[in-house]
Amino acid sequence: MKALLPFFISISLYATGIDTLIDSAYKNNPTIKKLELQISSSSYDIKNSDLYKNPVLTLGVNDINLDEPSKRDIEAMQASYITISQEFTDSSKLEQKTKIAVLNKEILTLLLKEQKNRISKEIYKIAYTIDELNKKIKLNEKKINNIKKIKNYHDNHIEHKKAFQVTLQNELMIDSLKLQIVSDKEMIEQLYANLSELTASSVKSIEVPNKVKYGVGVEHHTLLMIEELNIKKAQAKKSLAKENESSDYTLSGGYYKREGFDDYVNIALKIPLNIYSKESNDLQIAFKELDISKSRYEEQKNRLEKLYKIELSKNRVFKESIEYTLKIIEHLEKQKELIGNQNTKDSLIETLDMQNNIIENRIKIAAFEKQSLSSDVELAYLTSALKGE
Repeated sequence: MKALLPFFISISLYATGIDTLIDSAYKNNPTIKKLELQISSSSYDIKNSDLYKNPVLTLGVNDINLDEPSKRDIEAMQASYITISQEFTDSSKLEQKTKIAVLNKEILTLLLKEQKNRISKEIYKIAYTIDELNKKIKLNEKKINNIKKIKNYHDNHIEHKKAFQVTLQNELMIDSLKLQIVSDKEMIEQLYANLSELTASSVKSIEVPNKVKYGVGVEHHTLLMIEELNIKKAQAKKSLAKENESSDYTLSGGYYKREGFDDYVNIALKIPLNIYSKESNDLQIAFKELDISKSRYEEQKNRLEKLYKIELSKNRVFKESIEYTLKIIEHLEKQKELIGNQNTKDSLIETLDMQNNIIENRIKIAAFEKQSLSSDVELAYLTSALKGE
């Protein structure tokens, strides 16, 4: 057991991989579970869609005389009876109802995929943000160490009155940086809490995921596919409304037993009369809903195309910002080297200040890298390259 202990300790130190977290979210996230249950339930809607209504069985006794309620042979119309009735629907109506039920299931399936895509996107972005904050914390700790060196130099080489003032300034910078570090650590804890909620599991570490690839255009986005199905659903509803202009009918038959008289049977056919234009109004509503569905598709497409163009522009700016900031660091490194070669009294202070300036720009690079990677994820989501399978 002692020999195995280091092995278990080393395993616990490994960060959780992005794929593992996404798989955990797919299995445990309550929203995904809810959608999966709705999809399973919708299968029964499909089964029910082409079934007739249940037949109605009626048992009764008619023409009960109030003076002699138990006497059943007073008049010929007195009878005990049993009837059964069945409503019949045209097969084309059932076909449209089935089509609507199937489309509802397909829409739910796409909604599940969309939810998975969004969760994957969120997990990637959280991972990149945690990585940026960890880099920022380490860089700020280096800045604090440099400021402490500057503070020690001032304490030893500047007259007391002036050193006191400079020391206060240095301590103020150190405390401000420590406050930033505390805030960043708290933000990391919050992000891990978000990950735990998304994956329905305890997450305390995460690997930095690789850069994701994205495609071109938004034509195959899940939300557009959902709107396409909504158009088909609206078309099926229009066809059903048209079929509903011809009424369903009910056929019924009964057996009537009489005391002292011959028994008899009764057959009836019920056909609703469409005289109040309700079915015609429903058809007009279906036409309008079809037009609305087409407008929603165009609205969704325009929105996604706008987001895609904006994200491409932002992505380009983030990558260019990284390049320019790297050039700034290169210039600062050269200046630091020149200052270090001067061997003057204040060259140490200037070198440390220059080093902190370089660190500030490295913090900017960490932020730009996070923004660039998050933008890649957003573009992968918009171009359907980030699949929620």
